[in-house]
Amino acid sequence: MSNQNSLTNILKDVDLESESAAFYARVDGDIRRTASLPSDGRIRIPRKPKKDSHIVPSSLRPHVFASDRLLMWTTPHSQNFQQSLGAEIPAVPLLKLFQTILCSLNENTCNNYGASLLRFTQFCDAHHIPETQCMPASENLLTAFASAAVGSHSPSALTNWLASLQFWHVVNGASWKGSDKLHHVQRGFAKLAPPDSKCAKRPPVTIEAMTALKDGLDLSNSFDTAIWVITSIAFWCCCR
Repeated sequence: MSNQNSLTNILKDVDLESESAAFYARVDGDIRRTASLPSDGRIRIPRKPKKDSHIVPSSLRPHVFASDRLLMWTTPHSQNFQQSLGAEIPAVPLLKLFQTILCSLNENTCNNYGASLLRFTQFCDAHHIPETQCMPASENLLTAFASAAVGSHSPSALTNWLASLQFWHVVNGASWKGSDKLHHVQRGFAKLAPPDSKCAKRPPVTIEAMTALKDGLDLSNSFDTAIWVITSIAFWCCCR
């Protein structure tokens, strides 16, 4: 009997769906933690938090990598949301759902979003905002959080913070309250940004500059040729 036939006979009376669910339950009872595990099987141990990364201890915010905070840092709302999901969707599809949502972001974005979530948590801790009010965050809380950094950070930093909070809300089934007031706060934030957060405009690249560059390159050299190709592509893409 072939190996394939042997395997078929062994599995013919096995409920693969229930066995898969049991397997994932044994791996970790928390679907979110399981969804955060690296697909390549790596074992990662987060380092000790830095002094500026201190937060009020809470069972809802375990010590994990920054990239894992989007799933692992929860609130009473997100716990209720997951319970309702668990009552509606079996464990295996639910695990795949969280994994798929997390894969919509690349690793660097997950890290940046995790750092933003830390900043928001520190703001809420400093002002004694109850965990029940952190999600869904009211527009008043969002605007107060954004306004707290006026004059010390760039508009792009604020955009990243808010994008991370919005994604965190989406993952946890919470409504996003950011609306007109938050939009105006963002505009004011941009006008009050520190001068050193804005790069001065550079002079445009001209055909004459391109010609000067080419004259200084040796196109028989593969490195110089690569420089010329990349520069040409960038120039004509910008023109396009």
